[in-house]
Amino acid sequence: MDKVIAYVKKAPLLLAAVAIGIALISLRMFRLYDVLPAAFQRFSLAAVMAGFLYLISGSKTFEKSLRQTGYVVSTLRPILIYSALMGAARLFIYYSTDGWSFTEGWMGELAACFLLMASVGLFEELMCRAVLCDALIYQFRGFKWVFVLTGIAVPLVFGCLHVAGAPVRTPLMLAQAALKIASTGMIGLSLLMMYWKTRDVAACAIMHALFDFLIACPAVLYGRWDLHQVGTYVLEGNEGLLAAVVLLVDFVIELVIAALVWRKVMGTIDFEEMRREW
Repeated sequence: MDKVIAYVKKAPLLLAAVAIGIALISLRMFRLYDVLPAAFQRFSLAAVMAGFLYLISGSKTFEKSLRQTGYVVSTLRPILIYSALMGAARLFIYYSTDGWSFTEGWMGELAACFLLMASVGLFEELMCRAVLCDALIYQFRGFKWVFVLTGIAVPLVFGCLHVAGAPVRTPLMLAQAALKIASTGMIGLSLLMMYWKTRDVAACAIMHALFDFLIACPAVLYGRWDLHQVGTYVLEGNEGLLAAVVLLVDFVIELVIAALVWRKVMGTIDFEEMRREW
């Protein structure tokens, strides 16, 4: 077994591809629409990603987790403010039609939603920010522009995973998919910069979970949160046109946030030292 581990560690990008492949197959084969089973599935996949991460880069990332959570939250505060504003806008829309008529058992629903978002955040951050990022750095450590490569590839893959399997039958649907990849990629880039700075994947997972949770809260409160609809980013007709406009605005805002994070963080990172010691 030691020889096998020593061999596979020489091909970190292959390990990352296998890890992502396992995740995609699991999510495609076992589509779970109940919150608790879906959360269990993603926590399980997070454990799988953690195993692959250990094979790729050892214990380095785990040792630095939860060490700089306050710094990560503070630096990425614009993301939380943006998600809170989106949640508040949804809450206002629901309130304008239904008042304060929350769904029965809303507290339990909120708790279940938070559990699911925590599982999604941990799984996706381990898969993209840690496994894929570390694999690219280890595979191409000798390449001078390895962080440019990583900075393009990781957000792109992160964005593409969010529209994987979405139907693209018309130019409008293609535009929505492209905009979703771009906007999600900008969030991914902001999180990636924080991972480069701190290597604190747990803190990134917390931010990811909070972002998703704040947006989902109003739908949960009013009983309009349906896992069959979660992740439906590509629509047709007038709904598709509206979705494209929303995604365009979302992309612009996420681009501005990424630029703010870039300005605050990137100048403080010694990439040459990181390339040698990561």
